Amino acid sequence: MRNKKIFKILLYLYMCYLLIETFNSGKVSAVYDLPYLERIIHNINFIPFAHLGTVYSIFKSFIMYIPVAVLGRYSFEYLESGCHFIVFIILFITAHDVIQVVTLKGYFDINHIIIGSIGAIIAYYLVEILRKYIPRQTEIDQQ
Repeated sequence: MRNKKIFKILLYLYMCYLLIETFNSGKVSAVYDLPYLERIIHNINFIPFAHLGTVYSIFKSFIMYIPVAVLGRYSFEYLESGCHFIVFIILFITAHDVIQVVTLKGYFDINHIIIGSIGAIIAYYLVEILRKYIPRQTEIDQQ
């Protein structure tokens, strides 16, 4: 029970970190003379795998949500189900991208959602595999 509280606190702190990083970034919209809605439209990409960006941006999108996968798994019981976790991570990344584009501090990019989801899902299932092979402290104490 106590561990779940610690994981929840760490998850919320990481979520706050992501928001702080979003708001600390400079304005990304290169077109400042357009109206607000047109700048938002200018910062949206709905076409999968178009404009992927640099290897660094792909790698950053891949690893950015790994802590959310690990911490979320241990914070909430309903995220222990793979289907619930997949829905959660897609909604989480989408919400993060929507916040970025609405505040004009980032882009809404479908590639970011796809790559971030893949990274988080791989981390989620990797933790499950590692849990089978790494003994818990109670198991070690019983030996």
